[in-house]
Amino acid sequence: MEFVKSKLISLKTHPYFNEKWLQEQLIEEPALLGLGDLILKGSERRQPRAGRLDLLFTDDSSSTRYEVELQLGATDDT
Repeated sequence: MEFVKSKLISLKTHPYFNEKWLQEQLIEEPALLGLGDLILKGSERRQPRAGRLDLLFTDDSSSTRYEVELQLGATDDT
């Protein structure tokens, strides 16, 4: 095994690693979230009168659902 030192990058300005890339990584490996054994229920899922959910996961063992919203930059509280 080879040790590779991590490097801080900006997903906002990087030409390859961006929000879509991060979304694909979480779809392929939900365990990256550290929330247990999750199953993807949907991505870019339309919600009536509420836009889209980026990712929707479920934990069948506890009947818990997790909505993951990916956003680069500051949160707009409006």
